[in-house]
Amino acid sequence: GKYYPAYHCHKRGHYLRIPQKKFDETIERFVKQVELSPTYIEELEKVIVAEWEKRQVSTNNEELELATRIKGLQVEAHLAVEKIKVLNSETAIKYMEEELVRIENDVATLTRQGEEMKRKKPTDMKVIMAYAKYYLEHLDYLLLKQRDPVKKANFFSVLFDKPPTYD
Repeated sequence: GKYYPAYHCHKRGHYLRIPQKKFDETIERFVKQVELSPTYIEELEKVIVAEWEKRQVSTNNEELELATRIKGLQVEAHLAVEKIKVLNSETAIKYMEEELVRIENDVATLTRQGEEMKRKKPTDMKVIMAYAKYYLEHLDYLLLKQRDPVKKANFFSVLFDKPPTYD
């Protein structure tokens, strides 16, 4: 015989088989009926703002840590130069020069990282909130038009506290 696409279940002594087209239409009707309460939207906005602020603090801390590391390396380089002035052994001077070159390379690398961090502008909170409001108003797009099945399942699971039944 022919194969017809369908969703089915035959666990726990019952059998359920629903054609894929009918199943998809049922899900689509359900998703289009979902409306979020204003209090839920307000709570979600608060969570988004809190997460954005937490990420901003994290970014600022990373920048401060990078600046501290650069300062430490610069002090280390200065001390290496002072040691070279005092040394008489050519072997010791050679090793100190190699150490100085390594420190300069590390400083250059960290400086580039710092410049990249400064070039990356943080996303504006207004833009983030505009996207959030758009997707909250267009849940059907987020839940039904998603191509990645794992993301689709994750988005859909947010609607339920426990796995739903077809009914």
